[in-house]
Amino acid sequence: MPSPRAAASPPAVRDAALRLVRALGLPPGTPALDVPCGTGLLLADLAALGFRPRGGDRDPAPARAAGLDADALDLEAPLPYADGRFGLVTCVEGIEHVEGQRPLLAEVARVLAPGGALVLTTPNVLGRPSRTSLARHGYARFFRPMPPGAPTPFEHEHVHPIDVVRLEHLLLAVGLVPQAWDGDHGAGARPSWRRRLLYRLEAGRLRRHHPRADLLALPAVYHSRVVAVAARKPS
Repeated sequence: MPSPRAAASPPAVRDAALRLVRALGLPPGTPALDVPCGTGLLLADLAALGFRPRGGDRDPAPARAAGLDADALDLEAPLPYADGRFGLVTCVEGIEHVEGQRPLLAEVARVLAPGGALVLTTPNVLGRPSRTSLARHGYARFFRPMPPGAPTPFEHEHVHPIDVVRLEHLLLAVGLVPQAWDGDHGAGARPSWRRRLLYRLEAGRLRRHHPRADLLALPAVYHSRVVAVAARKPS
């Protein structure tokens, strides 16, 4: 399937990923992998935090042009790295571009060292903004359908949406334990009074009727257009 060409994720999304990275407390010098690395902005951020980062992307040229280490790779194929090579893997706005989502997460788990962690972001198709889009327009945010015969089924070269419930399930299935959630809304951001009121009303309904309200009613998940998760590989 097509995979995204080098691109830069929005600052609020990178900020959410970096908040989770910092909270992990990994030591300086930890080898890190960023896939897809796009133009290399997150790679540079990881280097500034003291990691030893390496990137991978369908088009590694922009990251290489920025002086960063980056390999050409296909996220639908096995990662070309040894078992346990990295203490951190970041996957920012990548998993929605592949069909083989569980194989990708299994490969991430394989290249992570025991005690290492994955930080991943993806459009939040079960968050309030996306559910509002679905009710108004008939599609989740960032997944507007493309015409028949287009290279990918959705806008932005998106191939396959993944919601937080399925994402958590797949992470656990490959041996990665979710530890924290964040999003482009920000884990500690204060929404408007209207959004706070909507949250109080809807969170109550979710807790009464939805089996995974514990996850959907997390403020960072509920309010965000893009969700972020940190998951650890057990030592």
